[in-house]
Amino acid sequence: MMRPTALRQLQRATASAAVGNRALLVHADPFSGAYGAASWFSTSQKKQQRNGRSAAGVHINDIPLTDLATLPKNKVMQRHGRGKYMRMVKTLPEQLQQLVTDSKPSRDVLKHVFYAADKCNAPDVMLNALRALEAQQIEKVSGSKPRSIDFAVYTVLYNALLRSNLRDRMLAVYEDARTTLPRPLPEVVYRFGIVGKFGADDLDGVLGIVEEMQGDQVAITNEMGSQLMLGFAKANETDQAMRFFQIILEGDVTKLHEQDMNRIILAFGCIGDLHGAFEFYRQCQLPLSTTVFNALLSVCVHNDAPKEAHAIMKNRVRFGLTLDSVGYMRVLEALELFDRHDQIVHILNEMRQQDIPFAPKVNEIVQRNQEYLLGTAFAIRPVESTEHPSGVLELLRDSITTKDTGHAASLADLLVSTVRSSDVNLNMAEASVIKRLIWLGATVVESSEAADLVVQAFLDSNQQHKLQSLVRGFQLVKGDFDAALNRLFEFYSEKNIPEMVDGILSAMLHQDARIEKLDDAFTIFADRDNLDAVQRLLTQSFKRYNEALERHNGDISAASQELPFSVHGILDNALDCIVRASAFDQIISVLDNAESHGVKLGQEQYVRIVAAMKTRNRKDLEGADAQDQQSDANETYCAEHVASLWQDAMRRNIPIQKALIAASSPLLAAGNSTQRRLLWDAYVRICEMDSTADDYALQTVVHEHLMEVAVKDLTSTEAVAVYEAAAEPLAQANQGVPASLTVALIEKLVSEEQIESAIARMLGMRKPPPGALAVTLRAAAERDPSDPRVVELLDLQLQQKRGLGFALATSMITAAERSQARELAWRVVEAYEYRKVKPDMGQKGWKALVKNLTGLREHKLFYEGAMRVLLDDEDANDKREILDERLGGLNELESELVRKLEASS
Repeated sequence: MMRPTALRQLQRATASAAVGNRALLVHADPFSGAYGAASWFSTSQKKQQRNGRSAAGVHINDIPLTDLATLPKNKVMQRHGRGKYMRMVKTLPEQLQQLVTDSKPSRDVLKHVFYAADKCNAPDVMLNALRALEAQQIEKVSGSKPRSIDFAVYTVLYNALLRSNLRDRMLAVYEDARTTLPRPLPEVVYRFGIVGKFGADDLDGVLGIVEEMQGDQVAITNEMGSQLMLGFAKANETDQAMRFFQIILEGDVTKLHEQDMNRIILAFGCIGDLHGAFEFYRQCQLPLSTTVFNALLSVCVHNDAPKEAHAIMKNRVRFGLTLDSVGYMRVLEALELFDRHDQIVHILNEMRQQDIPFAPKVNEIVQRNQEYLLGTAFAIRPVESTEHPSGVLELLRDSITTKDTGHAASLADLLVSTVRSSDVNLNMAEASVIKRLIWLGATVVESSEAADLVVQAFLDSNQQHKLQSLVRGFQLVKGDFDAALNRLFEFYSEKNIPEMVDGILSAMLHQDARIEKLDDAFTIFADRDNLDAVQRLLTQSFKRYNEALERHNGDISAASQELPFSVHGILDNALDCIVRASAFDQIISVLDNAESHGVKLGQEQYVRIVAAMKTRNRKDLEGADAQDQQSDANETYCAEHVASLWQDAMRRNIPIQKALIAASSPLLAAGNSTQRRLLWDAYVRICEMDSTADDYALQTVVHEHLMEVAVKDLTSTEAVAVYEAAAEPLAQANQGVPASLTVALIEKLVSEEQIESAIARMLGMRKPPPGALAVTLRAAAERDPSDPRVVELLDLQLQQKRGLGFALATSMITAAERSQARELAWRVVEAYEYRKVKPDMGQKGWKALVKNLTGLREHKLFYEGAMRVLLDDEDANDKREILDERLGGLNELESELVRKLEASS
């Protein structure tokens, strides 16, 4: 019940305030719909165009982006033609996405893309456009506050995501905004978080956001307060719901909008306070609109209140309020629920006068209430023939033949009956699917011939909703409907309507009708994530295979020739679908299913699965942000999945051979030590086998992954073995070993202090990889700078026309100074200066080389170290002069830089 204080506060809201409230409704949300887009474009388009490429020059399929963003759909079709518009719509989301990912889209283009995406219901594109806008705004940060934030787009995005029921995306927008926008956040951003938390059933999270708002001193608006009240009411949290109702009353109730009031009414209904709902409606003097009527009627139905429902329906008639198709259907459902069957005919007449089409649920209500509709225009006329089915069928066949489309459709209606729960055996595993199909409206026809004719009649009269109902019915009730289903499949396949084709194929599976176009069926099921249908189609195909085997006395070759498909081919298709849908837990059950039907499994299936996993991972990375691509966090499949597959293969006594090792190596090598060891042990086993038993040639990339394992977990001996195994076939093909493999081996040798081996390998190569040579040089110089082979390695570096990096050169000078290795010190200077230092480079050249004062002083230390090594060498006068010249130039540059620094400070 509403508290007395609440009533008194509402009574203080005057009638004039209610009138003002209705005026406010016109502009309740200035950023939603065409009004928001037009208002933004009219005030800021010129300013946006100065920021970069103008949207005025951007076209999508010859239609200007500005038209798509600012004009209603019918205006665009009038201006550019319906055909061009319909062709454009198919690719619009993809083309808009391409504009967003353009190298540097301007704010103007991004804004137009955002509003165009809103109109074509592409929330993902809207999100990407918003992120791009935010990124541009963050780049223009002055201090800690962005120069401008376009909160209008947040409001439009909020409406779009709410419309599409994408609560998880709304929560993500809120979380992103918390980290990128300055505090306090605008109220609309908090709304994203609240709706997202309610969607996740996180009521504590909702209260946390409210506390955050209060901490930021952001007031709870009427809209947010009513949303909070309704959200907690739906969760049966009465105290919290009434708490937020009290907050609304403590604010300015004269500024409540109609939608706010509707939410409050519905909230009272959810907590069972019927009196509170109607008292609130009366006290706020709210005019009876369609939405208010629907809210009050819903409250009556929810609280089983026939008296109040009848009163509100009488008021609707008294005020002359017309409804839409959904509103009329709710009235009919209420009349049926509350046993006011005599009123149904009046609503049906009103719908006919208003040209409101009868939805499938309305037709069902008409059929259920025929005893109350006798003598009216809605009574279904009896068939004159005593043979009811055949008489109607004959008339229907004649009507179809004579192209009497309207009469044929009317006759078809007589043969269709509604599917009810009692007509279906409820399998608990499929109960939710069955209930949904019945709730959407499912119909069926008694005989095969009748079904085929009814389908043809509905196709001829283009009654798509009736065909949809039949397809739902065919998925629930078994019968001989093959001809009707094939006719539907041909029609909708040509029309390219995936949801209908998916339903038809699912119906075929339910009817045990043979599906011949298996590849197409698997693709459609996979695209719509209908994995249950994938499994059922696979089982049906296996049964056909077993039947063929039985007919041919177990002759696999003869059975395979009879079937229009390859049993292993359809198994591969099914596995691809399941891997693509990230349903790893179903992979083993598919393999079990195949094995139970006598399908022989081998390494090929496991290779196929792993290959599909890697393909899915690549697509995950393609769709990830650039920052996320640096890690495997976005990848669906990892080493754990591959290890599970290997265990399953071994359980079936399928040996792990080279092809599976090759396919699995990148994932297992990236796993933990146990998973890496699994890969290595399998590799060792195949190396010990007779090579003729498995002639698959491991590619070099596999050896690179094996080298990763050896470097991380094993010794240099195993690393050398992997290297030699990779090098042998490459040498036979006159190809060199990849640099990455050589570098990994050298790093492993150096890490185990096998420096002699590393030096020998480098000196034995005609063109050692730069990375490997650098690692060897550093290690050799640190171990013994006087070793003449260090100089040989330096010569090898220069022969390849490569100098030394400064970090390596510095460490080698330090080593040379430690042991007074004069020849090495000078050769290090030469190697560092190779192609960097010229005799006449001057201060400008030195400045470019050293970058800054810190770099300059590091270079001075480098040359001073070399000078100290050569100081007592009587034969090094020329070299000391060169070093002295270098130091003189650096000293002059240092003085200049210090002078400038002091002057600027």
